[in-house]
Amino acid sequence: MKIAVLGTRMVGFVADLLGWRAIFVSAAAATLVLAVVLRKVIPPLEPRQPVPYPRLLGSVFTTVVRHRAALPTLVICAASFAVFSLFWTSLTYLLTAAPFSYSAGQIGLLGLAGVAGAFAARRAGVLHDRGWSVPATGAALAVLALVAGWAAIMAVALLGLAGWALTRGRLKEAGSPAGVSMPYAEKSNASL
Repeated sequence: MKIAVLGTRMVGFVADLLGWRAIFVSAAAATLVLAVVLRKVIPPLEPRQPVPYPRLLGSVFTTVVRHRAALPTLVICAASFAVFSLFWTSLTYLLTAAPFSYSAGQIGLLGLAGVAGAFAARRAGVLHDRGWSVPATGAALAVLALVAGWAAIMAVALLGLAGWALTRGRLKEAGSPAGVSMPYAEKSNASL
């Protein structure tokens, strides 16, 4: 798994060196080599009773009915996949455009954050094997919510600081001393 994550990040560097078409050519060549190797390595299997496709799809629903943890796990995984796809697709468009103008290799470096997820996946698998997949996922989502809350607070604080700095700069341009308007101080000096 970790090699696969690193491999997907290396795609950006290959695209920078050889062009985007090289990715597809190398993927086709690797698929062909793998097909030949698997054809020779995998032993022949005895034919089994074919399962009609509608029945195979229906087995998902029977699994959800039989196993209590299946439905929340499916929903969380589907939502995670959707968020992951939306985030990385939109981030790629954002980072390739001005003012960033990043290359595919530079964007691939950002993807190295996914390596941390690959390392965490093994620990999550152990929790799942022990029957703790739903509580562990809930705990992970709670930590994510705390981090997102902290990030929101920091963003509001930075916006407030930026607003204060912009206001102070405008007051300096207007000629008030030290960049701060003090109408009450001027009245008190006049009365003395």
